[in-house]
Amino acid sequence: MADAARRLVSGGTIALLALLLVTGTAAVTTAVLTAPRPDLLADADPLDEVPVSSYQYGDPRPVRVTLTTPEPLPLVTQASGTVTASWCTPGDEVASGGPLIAVDGATVVGLATATPLWRDLSAGLRGDDVQAVQDELDRLGFATSGSGRVDRSTTSALRSFAESHGIALHRDGPLLRRSAVVWLPSSTARVESCEVVVGGDLAAGAEFATLAPPLVRAVAHTPSGLVPGTRVLAVDHVSVAVGADGVVDDPEALALLSTTPGYQAARATDEDALSGVLTLDEPLAVISVPVSAVFGEDAEGNACLIGDGAERRVQVIASELGQAIVTVSGDVPSTVTAVVGRRASCRSS
Repeated sequence: MADAARRLVSGGTIALLALLLVTGTAAVTTAVLTAPRPDLLADADPLDEVPVSSYQYGDPRPVRVTLTTPEPLPLVTQASGTVTASWCTPGDEVASGGPLIAVDGATVVGLATATPLWRDLSAGLRGDDVQAVQDELDRLGFATSGSGRVDRSTTSALRSFAESHGIALHRDGPLLRRSAVVWLPSSTARVESCEVVVGGDLAAGAEFATLAPPLVRAVAHTPSGLVPGTRVLAVDHVSVAVGADGVVDDPEALALLSTTPGYQAARATDEDALSGVLTLDEPLAVISVPVSAVFGEDAEGNACLIGDGAERRVQVIASELGQAIVTVSGDVPSTVTAVVGRRASCRSS
């Protein structure tokens, strides 16, 4: 009888504990579910007005630029003998009037003339080659008469040029030997390769180096949808004007492009193209607004938005990442209405 009573008490205790546990859990759950939500987790109020500010937009577009260059130009010397010195280094620039190599101890210089020198020059000679040499001597600072004849002033200029450049002169010999100069196509040029080494032998008429060919044309392949306006092409540190068709053919602009690491890398790997960026020559003052703020856009990109509480005329220039890039007529608003709704057209004329 006592055992039965203990079992009854024990069973009742367990039931009571179970009831308390269930009741407590329910109370805790209710407390959790009804606790106030922290401010950080509360639903944010919809943002009706968003601040905006003006900035400069150049519509940058990556482009592929194809290059047109002729074949490398060989440098030919009429000197023969052993190469005793060389100033030839691939990638370096050579200049008219500067030394290129020495053969049997005699310096050979580059000379940029309209007509290549095809004979030794002596007093009294006339011809187009004489005129070309006179023109280049004048440019280098050795004054001549410019008469097309090796006269007294030209003789003096040739002697001064030879002495200042280490060119050997002989009492009874020509004033300028053909073998003492190498024809250059321009006043400066870049060396592409050197074919001789000091101590090697040269024969008259041999090619001893090549010049990198000049860039004669570059074409930027323009993408569609460009913002209207004059463009410039940027390659590395250089920016040059480019035509509406993407063509660069101005000699000075091409010379600048030739100095860029991108062009040098393309030449080194025999590539006929490089990468550049097309941008507006004069960037536009624009604002960036949510796409939902713009309404009434027509085929030409004319549209409206609500700025500082009033309807404003805008021109849609581009869109990216859910933002419309627009120019604004008149003063730039400080805020725009982010969501205008289904307004079909601008109300203002």
